[in-house]
Amino acid sequence: MRFKIAVILCLSCLLPFFLATPQAQAGKESFPGLMTFLEKQYASPFQVAGKVYEVSGDKLLFSKTDLPLKIGRLLRVCEHKQGVSPALQSQVAWIQVEALFANKVMARITHGTARNIKPQDLILTPSAPTIYLYTNITGKQSFSHYRQLLTALLDARLQVKEVSSDVIAGEPESSDLLLRLEWEAGQLICGLTRLDGGRLLYSEVIAYPEVVRTQFPSGHLLGQTVYMPARTPGTPSAQPSPVPEASRLATAEPRVQTPKPLAIPVPAPTAAPVQPPPVPEVPRSEPAGPSFQTPKPLEKAEFHRLSESYLRVQSCDLEADGKGELAFLSQKAVVIYGFQNDQLVRKLSYRFDKDNYFPLHLHVVDIDDRKGDELLVTLAKPSESLDKKDNRLCSIILTLKKTTLHPLVKNWPYYLRVIRDRQGRAVALTQSQGDYEPYAGPTRLLRWNSTNKRAELGGPYKPARGIYSIYQFNLVPENSQRVMILEPNNALNGYFAPEEILEATGIRNYGDFHELAYPIKLEKAEIIGGFDTKTYKEIYTPRRFELRPAFDGQSFIVYKERTGNGMLKSAVKKVWSGSHGVDQVVGVKWAGQQIVETWKSKELSKNILDFTFTQDSDRILVLYEEEKGCALEALH
Repeated sequence: MRFKIAVILCLSCLLPFFLATPQAQAGKESFPGLMTFLEKQYASPFQVAGKVYEVSGDKLLFSKTDLPLKIGRLLRVCEHKQGVSPALQSQVAWIQVEALFANKVMARITHGTARNIKPQDLILTPSAPTIYLYTNITGKQSFSHYRQLLTALLDARLQVKEVSSDVIAGEPESSDLLLRLEWEAGQLICGLTRLDGGRLLYSEVIAYPEVVRTQFPSGHLLGQTVYMPARTPGTPSAQPSPVPEASRLATAEPRVQTPKPLAIPVPAPTAAPVQPPPVPEVPRSEPAGPSFQTPKPLEKAEFHRLSESYLRVQSCDLEADGKGELAFLSQKAVVIYGFQNDQLVRKLSYRFDKDNYFPLHLHVVDIDDRKGDELLVTLAKPSESLDKKDNRLCSIILTLKKTTLHPLVKNWPYYLRVIRDRQGRAVALTQSQGDYEPYAGPTRLLRWNSTNKRAELGGPYKPARGIYSIYQFNLVPENSQRVMILEPNNALNGYFAPEEILEATGIRNYGDFHELAYPIKLEKAEIIGGFDTKTYKEIYTPRRFELRPAFDGQSFIVYKERTGNGMLKSAVKKVWSGSHGVDQVVGVKWAGQQIVETWKSKELSKNILDFTFTQDSDRILVLYEEEKGCALEALH
């Protein structure tokens, strides 16, 4: 099944798309994020990032200099002729950084061909392009946001040409950029695209409820002067770049049974105007709900320091009284907290019968005949057979009886998850564990048998047909035949489910979520170091990946740069690579051929473990590690 394959595929016609949260204007610059993006991408005049070391297929390795690089950075490959300044070298290709190593960098060729790239060719940052500035606003010179944007571009010593009316004058280079400032429906949308294909590089939105007079609707097609060959006013300013040949999916690691690779047909390119960034809409089948597109400010600081270490958090309503609680999962127990005078107060707990469980996941759903939520707790316990470390699932379902948590189900050999379907309803799911793989078999429904008063397995959940992991996917509210998948390599992709065709790719890698390792035995021991043998591999608990149809149909996920400090004990020793960078919770949506980011929390220099949505408000609460425990903080 194709969804069981870890996709290492990017469409070279797509470039990064960063969509900032709409926000009120602050400071002198109308769009500060845009200026930061331009300054990082186009250092003046250029900088040498390294030299080509090896080329294979559409990938290359280059030895790097001290220039800081990040995954997703766009760079140029230029010839390396002796005695010629780097500034005068001929450009060979464009590349995009995909992986960073100690002394080398791996990148993907997005434009150009591998055969034209030679060892020792220079890797350079892009030189500053000409920016063609266009707006649909009438009387632009008297509009403060336009003047501030133009001033900021000139102050940054960027070459700017204003677009008169809706005509691009002169003879732009293929690497030049079009910057569109457009007003539509109470928002100012600033979108940066390339002229050689119309690909959206960056977009930033701010709220502007005042009505503004406009000459043209947003997304209006721009014409060109006669200096542009074979173009006349009214035609698109740029045609999409040719789509590469169909690629083959590859696995991130060997599997017991690997399906044949799938050749992915990509639709032929069609001419299309440069469009403003998409504004997500609530599906018409349900009433409009709270929106993270225009988040309301925090009325008060919501921060709670916890004295114990937890791995998961989930809001719930165990008594169905409208007073929400918070359930926390630790290695030893499930602990319930309530709110009193805006403070977290411990109410009750359910302690596991052993202290060495692996706490994998925590979900909430009302599953039985009584009112109130049940807690679905996915647990594993260490085991060993024939000197091979392993684990066995022993999940439980807890319900509240009077003032005590009791198990409805105990020692269940299944992974448990609750998802939201396209209408926003909670759906409880299960999946089996494989002998040598963490996940095996189809994802099945979890049912409550009213006659026998017990939970039992239902039939396969059809929307998840063929998807490898129960925790790997979310449905797409706007289309019943599409699913969004978090790949094992931490990239987001969108699939047309009936034919298992890749149709959309994410804008960035979301980082390794290595918070708790647990073992699974290998079918055959591996010889390492000449004498030592490896009998098991370490796998990790997956992060929360949650669809919220009421919040503009967005799915929410943790972006990771940091790793934990290992406070949670386990039977497997965790090796930490340090705690650098930031973590963040982001909202994503399927838009065209991309999975784009439509909401971002503030960045935290903390290790994010989990997040949940409060049941009685529009808040998202994030659980992260503190120096001597954990903390819970509202980020929206």
